[in-house]
Amino acid sequence: MATFLAKSKELALIIPLALRILPEVNRELENWQKLAQAIPCDQLRTQALNSIAGKRFHCQGGSIYAVYTPAKKPVLLRFIVALQTMSDYLDNLSDRIAGAEEKSLRTLHQAMLAAVDLEEPLANWYADFPYHNDGGYLEHLVQACRQMLIQL
Repeated sequence: MATFLAKSKELALIIPLALRILPEVNRELENWQKLAQAIPCDQLRTQALNSIAGKRFHCQGGSIYAVYTPAKKPVLLRFIVALQTMSDYLDNLSDRIAGAEEKSLRTLHQAMLAAVDLEEPLANWYADFPYHNDGGYLEHLVQACRQMLIQL
């Protein structure tokens, strides 16, 4: 009987995740992918697209929290996907762009603070980075997180 109950609890978690949450996560990622495709700088565009393609499972995994918050699910999902997409993008920039020095990476990662702290000013996070023109991609991610935090 205990095995049956354990399996029932697992199914109660997996079914909503698979049927409702993951499709919404994928739609959010498609929106970010479209924005990433418009990044003017080849190097930044490549890393943005690669991070979405190769690390989408981070957004999918994080979305499990939305199963437990049905009233806030759409807002929470958008927040999780935007924040995780930003984290994965910055991770790619840190690991895969030649010439990025510690100071430039520290400045770049200040965007994460701005995403979760409404008092943190928006800045030129690429100021010390070898490449700059992302067409507003990183700021869009930051602003999306901020908007969702206000709603949460």
